[in-house]
Amino acid sequence: GGSSHGPAAVTPSKDLELGDVSSPASPTSAEEPQHPFLLSYFSTLPKTLWFLAAGCALCYGATFPFVAIAKTYFERIYGMDAGTASYDTGLFHLLGALLCPLVGLAVDRVGKSPIWLGISSSGLAAVFAILLMFPGALNAIFVMMALSLMYATFIAGLWSFVNYTTPSAAGGFALGIMIAATNFGLATNPLVVGTILDAHTGTAVGVEGSPVPLSTSDDELLPSAQGFHYVLIFLIFTSLLALLNAFVLWRVDKANKGILMADPAKRVALKAEMDEQLIAEWRRIDAEALEGERR
Repeated sequence: GGSSHGPAAVTPSKDLELGDVSSPASPTSAEEPQHPFLLSYFSTLPKTLWFLAAGCALCYGATFPFVAIAKTYFERIYGMDAGTASYDTGLFHLLGALLCPLVGLAVDRVGKSPIWLGISSSGLAAVFAILLMFPGALNAIFVMMALSLMYATFIAGLWSFVNYTTPSAAGGFALGIMIAATNFGLATNPLVVGTILDAHTGTAVGVEGSPVPLSTSDDELLPSAQGFHYVLIFLIFTSLLALLNAFVLWRVDKANKGILMADPAKRVALKAEMDEQLIAEWRRIDAEALEGERR
C-alpha cells in the first residue's frame, strides 16, 4: 500500500513546471529555467548585447573591406607587382591566427571589453587616416600587421564577453544576434566600397553600350588613386562610429552594474546576480502567459 503517498506518485503542478521559487522542487534562484530561451523573453535581453552586436557590424565592416581590396590598393598606391601585393595582404590572416590567442589571454586577465573595443576602433581609424593623408608612407607589411593586431583586439573584446550579457539558456540566441550583425557589416560595407571603386575604374562604352576596359593593361584595370581616397574616408567614418559605439557601450554598462568593465573575479559574481534577475523576469513572463491561458 501507500502508493498514493510516495514521492513517485506526486504529480508536478503548473507552478513547479514554471520554476516557482517558493517550491523546494524548483530550481534555485541562480539556476536556469526548466526550458530553453523563448522569443517571449526577447525584450529582456540587456542593452549591452545590442551594442556588442553593433560593434561586430562596425569593426568587421571597417576591417575586412580593406583586406579584400588590399592587393589592388598596394598595386595602385605602392606600385607593387601582383605577387608581392598578394603576399603582403596574406600576412593579415597569418598574423591574426597568431595574435588572437595572445590578445585573448590579455583580455581574460584584464576584462574591460569597451576599452579593448575603443583601442581597436581608434587604431583602425588611425591606420586608415595615415594611409589617406600620407599615401605610401607606411610599409605595406606594417599596415597589414597593424590591421591584424586591431582585428585580434576587437575579436577578443567582442566575442569573449557575450557570455556575460545573458544566461547560458540564451547563449545560442545571443551568439546568433552577434553573427547576424557581423554578416550585416560584411555584406553592406563591401558593397559600398565596391561601388566606390567601380565608379573610379577606367572604362569606356562598348559597341552595345556596356562598359568595357579602356585598355588591356593591368594599370588601366586598377581603380584610380582617387577611388581609394574615398574608400579610406568611408572606412575612417566606419571606424569612428565603432569608437562612438564603444563609448556608448561603456556608459550603458556602467549604468547596469558595470559587468563588462569589472575585473575577472567580480565579473563572475556580477554575472550570477544578473542571471538571477533575468531568470526571475523570465519566470514572471511565464506566469503572466499562464494566467492569460487560464482566463
